[in-house]
Amino acid sequence: MMFLNHLLANWYMGLFQAADFLASLNDKDVDIIGNFQTSFHNFVQTGQVWALIIGIVVGYMFRGFTSY
Repeated sequence: MMFLNHLLANWYMGLFQAADFLASLNDKDVDIIGNFQTSFHNFVQTGQVWALIIGIVVGYMFRGFTSY
């Protein structure tokens, strides 16, 4: 009987946590375009775009050297 009480208590706690999580999803202001612009600006500012371009060029050259 003690096991059943423990199991039900954990189930109820999980249910309330899930409901609280779902309720918190409605509180967020989602701006997908703004987030994308901010992420892309950060991508360019940190120089990662140059690493991407260099990686593509070096990878293409490596592919050319290793293929028949």
